[in-house]
Amino acid sequence: MNTALAATLEQARFTAMLAGDLRLGGAVLPPTASNADVMSVFEADQEVLGAVIVDGDRPIGLINRNTFYSQFARPFHRELFLRRSCQVFMDGSPIIVSADTTIPDVGAIVAEIGPKGLTDGVIVTRNGAFDGLCDGLTLLRALSDLQGEQHRQLLSSIDYASTIQNALLADSRAALQKAFGAKHTVIWEPRDTVGGDCFFAVHDDAGVLMGLIDCTGHGVPGALLTSIAISEANRLAADADLRRNPAQLLTRLNQRVKIALQQTSEDGDSTADDGMDAVFMWVDHNRDTARAASARLPIFIAGADGTIETLKGCRKGLGYRETPLDYEWAEHVVDLKPGMRVFMATDGVGDQLGEQTPIAFGWNRFREAVSSAAQGGVLGQTHAGWQAFNTWQGRQARRDDITILGAEIGVPLTVGG
Repeated sequence: MNTALAATLEQARFTAMLAGDLRLGGAVLPPTASNADVMSVFEADQEVLGAVIVDGDRPIGLINRNTFYSQFARPFHRELFLRRSCQVFMDGSPIIVSADTTIPDVGAIVAEIGPKGLTDGVIVTRNGAFDGLCDGLTLLRALSDLQGEQHRQLLSSIDYASTIQNALLADSRAALQKAFGAKHTVIWEPRDTVGGDCFFAVHDDAGVLMGLIDCTGHGVPGALLTSIAISEANRLAADADLRRNPAQLLTRLNQRVKIALQQTSEDGDSTADDGMDAVFMWVDHNRDTARAASARLPIFIAGADGTIETLKGCRKGLGYRETPLDYEWAEHVVDLKPGMRVFMATDGVGDQLGEQTPIAFGWNRFREAVSSAAQGGVLGQTHAGWQAFNTWQGRQARRDDITILGAEIGVPLTVGG
């Protein structure tokens, strides 16, 4: 059986656990019983926490063991009440649930009524007839087990989502490998198991399109947006003209995302305002030029001598309500030189607060670290930027997803494929 399906079925089985499935106990006495009868029951079995008063087969009340004994501990109560009806100390309004009530619903009922459900227990009926008494400890264990199982299933689902997200990135990994071989590197670290960052690449016999996409949020919501982003980017990049024109690609991707999220107007019905930052670069196989466009994310162009030029992204993101449907992003044209490298990073890098100084890492520190390691090639420079980032972060909590892409674009491309 498919792993995800098995996990789903197990979660459904556990979530559907009913009150009638619990271990039920409790002593049963008729309404005609006396307090002496109740005491006899309690003294005969120290494990009995309550006695249910049942008229025919219908429960009409409950006597809590501790409450009962506390009453008889008072002066003269034994003499006054021992031979009297058990209903004197009976709770005439106990918590009663049907056997087909789910455990989460039982928990909700107890939470609404108060601590009585935990101290006295919950009476379970089947077709109106008494079926048993569930004590508070048993109910708490069932709720705890359910919560633990749901948590386990959630983690299992997230792990499976991570597998899917990695699978969505597989084609891009392969395209980068075909285009650059060992002269590229990608650092992709979701803050959680899955995240809102992704990288993208398409390689053909004319060149390579590569880029990063940073979606709103992180975790599962961010990951859902990346699936939209990757799907739409793949559709658009299938058009050779768009693939070679990153600025137009951003415009079309903005339109697709706004339509997918129903955010085509500022006064639309949707209350959401989600979107993404993105950067794309097309590198022609002859390495004369590269064309790039960016929505909010910087592009770092590094020379072999360590000099770095920063190409700033436009201030508009993709898909957001404030971004016009026909917005056009500026295009950067880069004249390629031998040994030239490009570095891209999502804002999780620049925005990370430091352990020693609670301010953002910033792009200047990243750029300086990359520049200082020019002799180490693209891998050494990427590692230097990553190491500087991690040193700055220290034990400070990670704020966002992290993606860094570095590639040497000043050497002949591997063509074909």
